Amino acid sequence: MIVVAFGVAVGGGLVLVRAFNRATPVHKAAATRRTSTPVAPITAVSNVSLQERNTIHVGDMTAAVQGLGSVWASVITDQGQQEILQLDPSSGHVDGRYPVTSMAAHEWGGAGMVVGAGSVWAAGAADHQATIFRIDPDAGDMTRYPLEGHAVSDLAFDGHDLWALVSLDAEHQSAVVQVDPGLGDVLSETSFEADWTGGLFPVGGTAWVLKRAVHGDTVEDGSLAQIAPGTSRPVPLGGSFADPVTDGTSIWTPFYGDSTAMNLSHGIARIDPTTGTVLDQWKTDQIGYDVAVGADGGIWFLGGKGLERLNPSTGETDVRKRLDATPIFISPTDDGLWVGTYEGDLIRFQVRASA
Repeated sequence: MIVVAFGVAVGGGLVLVRAFNRATPVHKAAATRRTSTPVAPITAVSNVSLQERNTIHVGDMTAAVQGLGSVWASVITDQGQQEILQLDPSSGHVDGRYPVTSMAAHEWGGAGMVVGAGSVWAAGAADHQATIFRIDPDAGDMTRYPLEGHAVSDLAFDGHDLWALVSLDAEHQSAVVQVDPGLGDVLSETSFEADWTGGLFPVGGTAWVLKRAVHGDTVEDGSLAQIAPGTSRPVPLGGSFADPVTDGTSIWTPFYGDSTAMNLSHGIARIDPTTGTVLDQWKTDQIGYDVAVGADGGIWFLGGKGLERLNPSTGETDVRKRLDATPIFISPTDDGLWVGTYEGDLIRFQVRASA
């Protein structure tokens, strides 16, 4: 069975508990060059109200995204297998099941699954090879895109191309791979070295990853590293369970962290993806397992008081919603958010502008 690396929090750090298996090479097409996009200034963000709408019990869940008329949730079955469920967002009815041999199983943050180019994409491995799983909901079928390496640990979609974070054969070697979502061809591949990596952020003609250092069996520290084109210096972040996110023009990341602990970040910064410059930074409550950019313009995060929102135009944390469950990821929608919990629930919140 192919397994995917993930971590378990222990004593303020992250302990590695699984490894990657071997893979075989595939053909690489010519690289696609894309121009950078200037970072737009922060515009006024409205105050909002948060209304809980419904809860769907999914089970042992690692990620979920909404798109193409459904909610797509990655789950581990009672038999220890993995599958992607296609769910009705209102009733929670299961409209489809797509077994995957081994999908990236992150404990928090909801990484490894995206919607784009009319399909649902999932990171993982199959037949001892790094693999992207593509679900076509219109046809009701799933296609495998094999890549060179052990396993695909994360995916991102930049509005045009699909990007994959892949663990390669050699120890501490990974790659950022740009994929044509229509043909499955590899457009570019950039290898790099890191003790541990997680999170992939293509934006403005660049591609960044989150790197961490490994001390013994524990992962600590954190820095943003530009892999393509690789001309900017790394941005030190400190340890945080939550990965950075991008809004298509800049990168938003947990900040004010402690390099020796994974749960002490208490701020958010906005990064220029071309230069790595810290454009803005704000103090917040302690940040938990995830950060997300909402359609409302706010930066949502799992904080010490539950679900919270930073208003970047005022610098204030203007929403604090306590949750009875243990939240592990945020998945934005056009009009709100889904929050996934350790207890296996998806909680739907509608976000509305208020006076």
